[in-house]
Amino acid sequence: MPVMKRPDEQIFASSAKDNEVQTFPNLTRGWGISFEQTQGIPPMEWFNFLFKRLDEALLYHLQRGLPEWSANTDYPQHAFVQHQGKTYRALRANKKKSPDIAMSADWVQWAGDYSLASLTQKGIVQLSSETGSNAEDKAATPKRLRQ
Repeated sequence: MPVMKRPDEQIFASSAKDNEVQTFPNLTRGWGISFEQTQGIPPMEWFNFLFKRLDEALLYHLQRGLPEWSANTDYPQHAFVQHQGKTYRALRANKKKSPDIAMSADWVQWAGDYSLASLTQKGIVQLSSETGSNAEDKAATPKRLRQ
């Protein structure tokens, strides 16, 4: 399947007049509500609201790349999210479990702001072939260790 062309990023009904977009009365009920309120003929204003909502959701994903974590979302195993400037991958299905909790059984940091390594903290370490160094944020290369 070919990669789809990126949408033009325009939001449907974003220039509509105030009275041309009306909040859909019950999103979780869906079109069934239209039979009770409009004899099954939903108004243009509801369509404008729904298409605008969809376009805004699409643009949110285009802007963010990965969605922000939400306590209201069910995450399947291997889902990716961002939270407080870092990205995480779900280790197992979960809901309402924040990914920034240390030693989480539900999330693992995936990429991003890693700290420098130390004797007490894992992180990024620089390789070195120096001898006689007291640095604790560098690791000796195998070649240096053989000498």
